[in-house]
Amino acid sequence: MLADLWLETSDADALSRAIAAITRYLEMTPRGLEQKSAWEKLAEIQRGQDNWKEFITAQVHIAELPGADMPIISAVVNTFNSVSRHLDSEQRSRFALRLANVMELKTADADATDYSRLAWLLNSAGQTDRALEIIDRGLQLDPNNEYCRNFKRSTLEKVAALAKQNDDWPRYLSAIVALAETPGMEFSEISGIANTFNQFRNYLDSNPELIHKLALRLANVMEIGIHKGNATDCSRLAWILLHAGETERARRIIDRGLRLDPKNEYCLRLKTKFVEGH
Repeated sequence: MLADLWLETSDADALSRAIAAITRYLEMTPRGLEQKSAWEKLAEIQRGQDNWKEFITAQVHIAELPGADMPIISAVVNTFNSVSRHLDSEQRSRFALRLANVMELKTADADATDYSRLAWLLNSAGQTDRALEIIDRGLQLDPNNEYCRNFKRSTLEKVAALAKQNDDWPRYLSAIVALAETPGMEFSEISGIANTFNQFRNYLDSNPELIHKLALRLANVMEIGIHKGNATDCSRLAWILLHAGETERARRIIDRGLRLDPKNEYCLRLKTKFVEGH
């Protein structure tokens, strides 16, 4: 390639002449994978000059080439995610959407790590809810994928914090329940989320259907690990089950808690509630 010859010279204008040669080649040849090496050379030159916008532009063109498969696109996306901090928010969002559009067309060939990269793209473009949907698809493929786990956890923590700050209680409680469902969560963390849910549940009194739905989801994930819990954990789960309308399940959990600690004040209060209710 003529550009390589220019780059081997000591000419003061070697870089600009090399870029011009690559640009002419790209303009004169049909779009396809045959252009991939030219775009890669252009990207290499731009990165060497810390020209990040043009570097990413070249990378995005590689992903958009007809015939680009998931490995090619995913590699470009991984590069974008690692250097996108050099762009302003508008540029980052625009490039992320372009990459997301081509990557979503290839998800039939995606593995869990590919899905994590796509989720990062969508999040960069401000599409957090869509990103969380995508990350769940990755976790369905591989619940142990660390990239998917870490993305879901960190993103939901941010969503919950912002929702709480804005007094958006439906979104806050929905976020913490989804956080509890994230693979790899410790039982102690899930119990802490249950405690938080019980404290803030009254903010959803006007939406009993949502309370029931969220409580049932949280109860199901907490009950899996209740064998690791103490009496106080049992009391938290029992309250969640009551919010979910699962009274008999709640009774059984309270009985379990009192077997673990007959003097646990939280379990005793709930036991009294059951007796009085009966």
